Amino acid sequence: MKDEKTDIAKELSRICKEKGISRYSLSKRTGIPDSTLQNYENGTTPNFSTLEIICEALGTTIAGFFQGDCFSYFTEDQEELMSLFEKMGPDDRQRLLAFADGLASDL
Repeated sequence: MKDEKTDIAKELSRICKEKGISRYSLSKRTGIPDSTLQNYENGTTPNFSTLEIICEALGTTIAGFFQGDCFSYFTEDQEELMSLFEKMGPDDRQRLLAFADGLASDL
């Protein structure tokens, strides 16, 4: 069975290659162990806060990360939500997540 990389892994590899950043260098910039980054390259999905740390080290934002060709399936509304979320402080993010969780539980 062919092992397919996740879209996140593909985009992470693409940005690193584009910027000439090795996994070792990214590990040093983020404080994330090299072995963990290797897991992400192999398809393990990082949580949101870890992805934020990685994006910052790569000089991009979460919204910018997800605007790559690998993620062309996001709608404009979804991209706008990601962009707004990035602008919020931690408390506002938690309130928004709690609100969205409440909305989703009503479905």
